Amino acid sequence: MCTMTEEFLRKVFTSLKDMVSALSAFGDVRSVVVFGSAARLKDFVKDISDIDVLVITRKRPRIPHYGFEVHGAEVSITIMSLDDVRKIFESGHPLAFMLYKYTKVLVDDGTFSTLISTIKPKVTERTLRILRHSTFVALGLGLEKYFAQLYREAISHAYHAVRHMVRYKACLKGVDANNFPISDDEVKSFLPEYAKGVFEKLVELRRRKIGKEDCMNALEDSRKLISSEMGCCIPSFRDLEQRILEENGHIVSVMLEEKTCSVEVSCIVRVDSCYRTLVLKCNNK
Repeated sequence: MCTMTEEFLRKVFTSLKDMVSALSAFGDVRSVVVFGSAARLKDFVKDISDIDVLVITRKRPRIPHYGFEVHGAEVSITIMSLDDVRKIFESGHPLAFMLYKYTKVLVDDGTFSTLISTIKPKVTERTLRILRHSTFVALGLGLEKYFAQLYREAISHAYHAVRHMVRYKACLKGVDANNFPISDDEVKSFLPEYAKGVFEKLVELRRRKIGKEDCMNALEDSRKLISSEMGCCIPSFRDLEQRILEENGHIVSVMLEEKTCSVEVSCIVRVDSCYRTLVLKCNNK
């Protein structure tokens, strides 16, 4: 018996297959594969997870990215030439590990199956650099979404931040393509015991509507976990929020600086009858 999520994904995949003829406009299509959480039924969350699709063509496309909706789901299509896909495998880009382990093949003339059977991605300096950077970017986006009162999206970004961090740490420990942690269960298995509950809470919260306080609690727990595991000291998000409240500011953007672990917030504040931009930088020095 199919679950509602399974039935939903089946409808999306069928529609994508029906669109293959239209995809020929991108070039000589060799393979169309779904990756990311949509290729892992247990991890997919309707209304929050995107449908990520890779289209492999013979030649490099003029426009490499497209986005549209299918049955209410956001579909993100990446179009790459076979040579470029081969390069991401050889360079150790994190995407290569996702493609190597979990995909749903919609169309393949043998190009994709041959690729993953002949090239096994390896952890490189590029792998580590991208995963570390992605950890801080995702956590910063989580805080930005929190200030925008988009609490479920904030949790989703924090969830991704912890996943990036776990993959980074796993790479430092010498994982190969076969045991590179992709799924939620795999990510959890790499976490120390004290941290498993934090990740489990993120997984649970992103599946439902949540309020402000639950969101901040989860963001703070994620911040502390990432600080501990990455050997840095990201400043308190609660303290930063208090400073913004004192300034009566309206958030414009949030940036979490990877090298210094400082948080920089740009906000609009009213001074007398005028508005001005205020930049708050919070660190632990």
